[in-house]
Amino acid sequence: MANKLPFALFDAFSAGTYGGAKAGIVSDAGILTPEQMQAIAIEIGAPATAFLIKCTQDLIYARFFSTKTEYGMCGHGTVGLGTMLLEDGSLTLDANQQLKTNLRTGSSQAVVHFSKCNQENIVSMDITPSTFASANDINAENLLKQLGLSTQDVSQDLPIVRAIGDFVHLQIPVIGLHAIAHMNPNFDELTKICNRHHIDTITAFTQEVEDPENTVHVRDFAPAVGTPESPAAGTTNAALTGYLIRHSLLTVKDNDSHVVRVEQGFECNRPSLISSEVTVKHGQVVNLRVGGTATRSITGEIFVP
Repeated sequence: MANKLPFALFDAFSAGTYGGAKAGIVSDAGILTPEQMQAIAIEIGAPATAFLIKCTQDLIYARFFSTKTEYGMCGHGTVGLGTMLLEDGSLTLDANQQLKTNLRTGSSQAVVHFSKCNQENIVSMDITPSTFASANDINAENLLKQLGLSTQDVSQDLPIVRAIGDFVHLQIPVIGLHAIAHMNPNFDELTKICNRHHIDTITAFTQEVEDPENTVHVRDFAPAVGTPESPAAGTTNAALTGYLIRHSLLTVKDNDSHVVRVEQGFECNRPSLISSEVTVKHGQVVNLRVGGTATRSITGEIFVP
C-alpha cells in the first residue's frame, strides 16, 4: 500500500499570477529516504522541492532537492515553505506580527524571519556574504558565445567573477536590457562549462531595469543542477548584492541598511521580485538578508510506494 503525503506547490517571489519560481513542498517527509526524496523531486519537476521533516516555533528541519541533486540551502524553496507554514498555522507570528526561527537542512543552516505587511506574509533568510574569486580559468570568449552574447555586450569596467557561498555563482555584468533579452543560451555547452569549472549558476545582470523602482535586472542559468533558467533565485541575488557593493555600484552608508530590488524571470514569462536587505561597514557586507512573498498554486497528495 502506498503512503500518502501532503503536497503543495508555491510560486515564490512571484510578481504576478503564476510568476516567480515553483517550489514543491512535501510534508511529513521524515519517513522518506534521500533516494525517495530525489525521485519525488524528479516527478514534481520544480526547480526545487522542499521536504519538511520537522517544524516547531524554534526549528524548521527540511531538505531541498532539484531534479538532479540535493541543495544545501534554497532561497525560493525557503520562501515557499515558510509561507505554507504560516498559512497552515504550523508557525504563528508574535504580537508584533513577527517571528524569527532556525532552518536546518541536510548540510547547512540559516536564520529565517517572518513578518506580515499589507496582509501578505513576508519570508526572508539571513545569508552569509559571498566570497569572491577570479574566473580567469574560464574561456570568456567561449562562455559568452554559449550564452549568445558578444564581448561588446559585456562591461569592460567590471569583472566576470565567481561568488562563493552555499552555491558558486558566475556573475556576468551585461550592458543593457536589449543584450539580456536577446541571449540565446546553449544549455548543453553551458552544462559542460559549469561541470568543468564547478559552477552552480551563471548570473547575467544589468543595471538597466524594466521598473524604475527596481535596482537590477537578472537572468540566472543553472543547467548543471537541473534548472536551465531560474525565474527567481534568492541565493543568487544575495550573492549579486555582494558584487554590487564590492564594485561600488550601490551607495550605502556605514551601518545603514539598504534594500536591493531585483527583477527576474521576465524572459521566461514568470516575472519575479526578490528583495535583499544589506548592511555595510567600512565597505564590507556585515548583514545580508534575502526574501519575498509566495503564492500557493496547487494543494494535493504525493503517493509513495
